[in-house]
Amino acid sequence: MIIACNIAVFVSVSIVGATPTLAPDLLLQTGASASQAVLSLDGKTLIAVIKDGDRQDLVAWDVPRRSKTVLVKQADFVLINPCANSQSWLSPDGKSLLGFFGTLHAGAFEATAFIVNIADRTKTDLCARTGTLLLSLNGEFSLDGTRLAIPDTIGNLISLWSRNAAGKWIDPATLGLAHDGAVAYRQIATAFGPDGKELFVCVFTGEERGQWDIEKWDVVARRQLEFHARPIPSELWLAHVAVSGREHKLCLHIVEGGYGIDTLTASAHHAVPSGSGYLFLSPDGRTASVVKSLLMHADAPGSAPTTEVYLWKVADRTAQKTFTARGRGTPWGSFSQDSRYFVFAPSDHLVQVVDVAKGSVASTFLVASCIIWITMLNTGEIAIIGTERKTITVSKFNLR
Repeated sequence: MIIACNIAVFVSVSIVGATPTLAPDLLLQTGASASQAVLSLDGKTLIAVIKDGDRQDLVAWDVPRRSKTVLVKQADFVLINPCANSQSWLSPDGKSLLGFFGTLHAGAFEATAFIVNIADRTKTDLCARTGTLLLSLNGEFSLDGTRLAIPDTIGNLISLWSRNAAGKWIDPATLGLAHDGAVAYRQIATAFGPDGKELFVCVFTGEERGQWDIEKWDVVARRQLEFHARPIPSELWLAHVAVSGREHKLCLHIVEGGYGIDTLTASAHHAVPSGSGYLFLSPDGRTASVVKSLLMHADAPGSAPTTEVYLWKVADRTAQKTFTARGRGTPWGSFSQDSRYFVFAPSDHLVQVVDVAKGSVASTFLVASCIIWITMLNTGEIAIIGTERKTITVSKFNLR
């Protein structure tokens, strides 16, 4: 269903005190509030979850033509951003978006995984999933965007999909995970190796066994190559691929010819406090960033919320820099495509840009609407998507 919509374009920057405030470059009248949003790498397609009372719709906007397509209507829930992290399920090549929609009943969900083709804004349903935690819904694209792995925490398996030359997702296959049958897996996360032919599967097996099961698969031959069990780490682990589980994070560092599991070199100054956090990796694989939200300092009850950002060098697992900003912290952040900058939102209306090489904050600015996503466009611009009342805004900031 194609519906005309109201789109206005603005370009301006105002100054409030010493902090610039970005006016929106794009304003969409949505008719209801938005909870999630994703912008394509070329800025021509915006996909958002719109709340309609207690129900949710998935809507795709063709920005240049000023029209929209309703892809999902009146679902109990729609997810296009992972629950365990802040980075969207947009494929690395920007051509496909993974999502889930479904129903909630008596503490359980029934979900359908789907793919949105960014080029023509069409939706294809892939497979069904059930469970009790929406956190368990996730998936992972290969680096070239042509393969997709979707875990099933109830069936203890992985669904594998391939995208053909015509852009269609075909050839579904399943990988049965190793387990003893006595424990229902709590979380499953996946990551493809650099060439897309190997798949790493990390399974949080719950506190009954208190460990991660790590499996390495050949996705072409569809056979398991390795299996390892690791204790749940008591500290944050550093890596190329982040896997989140409850209060713990395990990371694999995937390198050519193999992979490693490494702990951080931590000091009292760089120790990561417990609590919620979000892990990002730069596109070149050299820098990891952790954004932690601290509601108050342990030694200062009643103090204002703060956000701490930690940068580490992946190669030698050493701490590079720590930043502290006022604000309760948000899950929104992104590295630039050249890996030179890390952008994050310490509060709903504040954005900071970190120069990774210099280890310093390069820019700070405000946006008027509440931030719901940050990404880097292929033009080199930062795109900040916000929502206010019944509108979605897109503000852009050029790093070049």
